[in-house]
Amino acid sequence: MSLERQIAESFAASRPVDAARALETLTDEELSALLDDCAAKVASDVMVVMAPFVASRYLSRTTPSRAAEILAEVPLDRGVDLLRRLLPEERERVVSAVSSDRRRHFEKLLSYPELTAGALMEPRVVSFHRDQTVEQAVEDIRRRGSELRYYIYVTDDDQVLRGVLSLRELLVAAGDASLGSFMVSPVEHLLARAHKSAILTHPAWQRFPLLPVVADSGRLSGVLRYETLRMLEGRSDDESASSPLGVTLALGELFWFGASGLIQGWEASSDE
Repeated sequence: MSLERQIAESFAASRPVDAARALETLTDEELSALLDDCAAKVASDVMVVMAPFVASRYLSRTTPSRAAEILAEVPLDRGVDLLRRLLPEERERVVSAVSSDRRRHFEKLLSYPELTAGALMEPRVVSFHRDQTVEQAVEDIRRRGSELRYYIYVTDDDQVLRGVLSLRELLVAAGDASLGSFMVSPVEHLLARAHKSAILTHPAWQRFPLLPVVADSGRLSGVLRYETLRMLEGRSDDESASSPLGVTLALGELFWFGASGLIQGWEASSDE
């Protein structure tokens, strides 16, 4: 890589927003030449903040393997947005080159019409069987805690959503109690095929920072976050920070950090 390219990559890595604005002014050939030489993580950081029509043009021009490298680094919702902008045959080539786990998520989100709950949801959701005990659930949390989103969703053998628990309710329950014995049911949720208007007007947003998304069969498919709702409403971060929903989200995040400490304390007391 030439010195000029090394300088360009260093600039993109340290100032991705400024790099994105500069790259948006280039021709497709110039853009491809620069991004193809960057590390995949650097290119993905730039493309996250780049105008979507420019970023998707680059994906359509580069090789499927290079596009897959970049899509492995970008958030799922951004990746899906870029993939939807490709021609069907281009999209198929790129998605087929993506790793199996991420490809499964992309295919799931792309199977729903744009601006529906299924298309906007986070498909990586942790659920627990209603027959699991509190002790078993906490053990799962130790392994998968980074995937949790404030609430614990309880399902049956067919992955149908049956109940919900807060982390606090889990941690104060008896260790041998089954989750189904004290879960809250029915659960406020969104249908995967609900469109933007139904999503925005759902009354449960006044109480919850995220909602589970279920398929027509009732199977738990994912969760839709308040942050995505904020994006749909077209608000800036500053405008939404003081809104009731913004406060709800902030409190939810604080609760999660506090609950992480409670889990550690629960583990310590269990070991004594």
